[in-house]
Amino acid sequence: MAGFSIQVLKADAGNSNAMVVSSGLTVTLRVSPYSGTTYTLAEIGTTGVYNNATVDDGEYKLYIGGVEQTQYRTFWIGDTVPRFDYIGERTAGAGVTIDAILLKDTLNGSSIMALTGNQTAAGIKTFSSAPKSSAAATLTTQLMRWDEAMRLADSQIATGAKSFQAGLLSNTIAELTSDTGVTIDGVLIKDSLDGSGIVAKTGDQTGILGAKRFDGAVLFNGNCPSTTEQPSGIASLTRKDYVDNLVAGVSVTPFQESSNKVRVIPDGTVQSGKVYTTITSAIASFTSPLITNQCFVEIVGTGGTTQYIIATLSSFVNYVHLIGAGRHLGLILAGTASNTKTMNIENCTAFIGANDIATARTFNSFTFRNCVINAYKSTTFTNCKIENCIIYHKSGETPTIAGTTVVVNSAFSQVVTVSGSDTVAAGMIDGFDTASAGMPTDPSSAPS
Repeated sequence: MAGFSIQVLKADAGNSNAMVVSSGLTVTLRVSPYSGTTYTLAEIGTTGVYNNATVDDGEYKLYIGGVEQTQYRTFWIGDTVPRFDYIGERTAGAGVTIDAILLKDTLNGSSIMALTGNQTAAGIKTFSSAPKSSAAATLTTQLMRWDEAMRLADSQIATGAKSFQAGLLSNTIAELTSDTGVTIDGVLIKDSLDGSGIVAKTGDQTGILGAKRFDGAVLFNGNCPSTTEQPSGIASLTRKDYVDNLVAGVSVTPFQESSNKVRVIPDGTVQSGKVYTTITSAIASFTSPLITNQCFVEIVGTGGTTQYIIATLSSFVNYVHLIGAGRHLGLILAGTASNTKTMNIENCTAFIGANDIATARTFNSFTFRNCVINAYKSTTFTNCKIENCIIYHKSGETPTIAGTTVVVNSAFSQVVTVSGSDTVAAGMIDGFDTASAGMPTDPSSAPS
């Protein structure tokens, strides 16, 4: 069941080219066999729109005032799609437009190609598949079927140059003249890849001559290529056994070091008697340092994780000297307040901290050479040698030289207290402003 509405129009009496609504009519629908009224359509106001909301599905004719409106013929009411056996044009010669497609008089008049019959088409028509025919061509103007063309081409010899713009497709191309092969764009293909002088992708071949240059990488997924030839120049590839023999003949002399010298590399690998990772273990590696067997610990660096290396004063041994790599190396002298050792500390920046020991420091019999010394507590140098050094003290802390201490070519940032029979080169004490400006933050750590 569905609703049905229709608006009835008529020519305007005052203007034959205009249409107006036709109100007050009796509009009915009749179902087959159309002998009597089935549904009456009620006008909505005076709009000329006639409507019935409850019309059963079926085939109907339209009557106005009891007269069949033959221009509509029969039509279907129901479903969601209207059905008509006939749709005629309202304006003579105008045709009927359905969803923007004009249908007018004939398919030709509607510019539509018919399924059968002869028509002349304008413009380019593209077919998604090639045209086919079940019959053989009989006229010179007709298209030929592919099987006909192939049959005619079999066993035919073409003379002169032939051009195929779309390419030539064939499962087999054979030589025309026996034992001459086929030349394709200057490349001779004859009998086999060997016979054609072409290197095959697989299999064994010999007689590959001439230099072959590969601009990209050459990868061998299976066995590597081999040769029986010896290399003849610097660009020659060579055999593994040739290289193995050369390597086996190389004698490498290990890094040599004096037996009384070891190195400290904090992030290195321990080699007994040669390399250690701490100053304490390096000092302990010497069994009998004496005045006649002076020993040396070379501090190569502080490692990759810190800018300082700790030297524990309690581990120091007479005649074992600490030699830094330069003043850029930071050495924290930690652990005890009073220290007496006959030993050298050279080529480093030494820190005498106040965090680990809160009292003044004393160094007896030490030699400090080519060092920068940052002292955060008062320091007494007794019977020492201070050569080519700069000694900073925190403001309020005092440097003292006592006993037989010798100071050569060195300077202090604070006023120096001199006692005993010390020898001081003229002009070397208080050689610059007495201030602690420029001293770094004390890097020493409080005892745990």
